Amino acid sequence: MKKWLENFLTPSLWNGGERVDIDYNKEIVFERLKNIYEKAHLRRYEFALEQVGPDEFWGDFACGSAYGSAMLADKVAQVIGADIDEKTVRVIRKRYASRYNLSLQQTDLRQLNFNEVFDGIVSFETLEHFTQEDMQKVLANFHKALKPNGKLIFSTPYMEERSPIKIKMGFHFTFDIDEDKMKQWLTQNGFRISNFLYQNYVDYKVGEHLTKKDFLIGIAEKIA
Repeated sequence: MKKWLENFLTPSLWNGGERVDIDYNKEIVFERLKNIYEKAHLRRYEFALEQVGPDEFWGDFACGSAYGSAMLADKVAQVIGADIDEKTVRVIRKRYASRYNLSLQQTDLRQLNFNEVFDGIVSFETLEHFTQEDMQKVLANFHKALKPNGKLIFSTPYMEERSPIKIKMGFHFTFDIDEDKMKQWLTQNGFRISNFLYQNYVDYKVGEHLTKKDFLIGIAEKIA
């Protein structure tokens, strides 16, 4: 009964695979995570934590269940997390209400409107959810939101094929993303790429030289 009540009061944000639902208020044991998606997702945020500083202001855009936003808030001065889904934002605001330096907003990234306030932005598994036209709007908004020389850390499926199954799921709208395409889109929107890295579903580590590549992970810098 207690477990049922707990699940009822804290609804799942999984949404058919659209969001990873990890609760940072509870102990996170990597080996006990439920699936490969959670494990890969957590390792990406652990990688991001290596790139941040204690006095910085970061955005976590398309933050989902916001556990990554909370992780960032443990290490930086201030974090704003944003997600488009109203139900998700309602739940995560309650979940992380006690974190004074974490603000959570419902926002469509195509209408994101900040002007040079962030030292860095994290946006994992985001860009593929937009058409190329809308992706350009999102990257332009990220550029505007960052301070000069601000940092963008992102991930996207690497060379994901446009298959009938993927199209039917309705989550992704841009496919076959590789280094050249990503560099072109970033350059067009005022970024220079600092580094491309990769991740896979084998050991989940983020690195430059992987034989199997399931994700492209990039660090880009706003050109002042």
